[in-house]
Amino acid sequence: MERAAFESVSFGAVAALVAENLATATDARGFHPGAEELRRRAADVPGDDKAVWVEDGRVVAWAVVEPTFSNLLFGALPAVADVHRDVLAFGRRRLRAGGAAVVRTPVVDGEDWRADLLRAEGFAPVDRVTHHEAGLDDLRVTWAGGAGRDIRVEPLGERVEEYVDVHRQGFATTYLTPERKREWRARPDHRGDLDLCAVDAAGALLGAATTYVDGGAAYLAIVVVHPDHQGRGLARALVTASVDRLRAQGARTLASTTGAPALRHLLEDIGLATVATTHWWQGPLRPS
Repeated sequence: MERAAFESVSFGAVAALVAENLATATDARGFHPGAEELRRRAADVPGDDKAVWVEDGRVVAWAVVEPTFSNLLFGALPAVADVHRDVLAFGRRRLRAGGAAVVRTPVVDGEDWRADLLRAEGFAPVDRVTHHEAGLDDLRVTWAGGAGRDIRVEPLGERVEEYVDVHRQGFATTYLTPERKREWRARPDHRGDLDLCAVDAAGALLGAATTYVDGGAAYLAIVVVHPDHQGRGLARALVTASVDRLRAQGARTLASTTGAPALRHLLEDIGLATVATTHWWQGPLRPS
């Protein structure tokens, strides 16, 4: 078994391993956006922070490290136990090199082999994330207007700095910069008319939503509202406008992932089925 560059194998081989891992999870029913989400995130990661492990020509493990978020995303064949700790060791080294303070990694409910591995390495679950999917024709989306009905939803255009400010305020994070947002907008699956913002009568940007499209499959990646304007139905307005535009463009399915209870409720309310549940586990940068 040897570690190799992530790009040295086809992404299809990595996606097949993602699917095989999900098949062991009791809560991974039907479609799961894990492989598509992984492909997008791996594209943003430098080569030293991602790898695959190959045995007899078959991919038996993969890892993508995101030091900005302290994340280690990985998959492995449960039966190939020898590779599991190699993957964790790789992730820990890269996170230490990137200045992270802890390791965070997701576990889909039912992946007992992964939970047992992490527990033995000093990890514990900290956050819950749900994955949702539905056909666009099956969604129930309406919006009666915000407070005073003074809200409109429109393409973001060049208001990148305002988007970044709302993103930072709404998610209480600082990782997004105007430069990073512009890099995201240069991705081939980005659509300018699906990078939306909610503005008030004075033109102030109060919230935003970004949806990526690959063929007929759409992925609602971001829905965020400034804390001062939450509870006014702006998230519903943004999702409704996104769905309307996707339908007009002929998209067939919509998927999304969230750890926010309010957005989870909204997604379920409009008809997006919960197809899997993930818990993020957190652990030390060095073995205990």
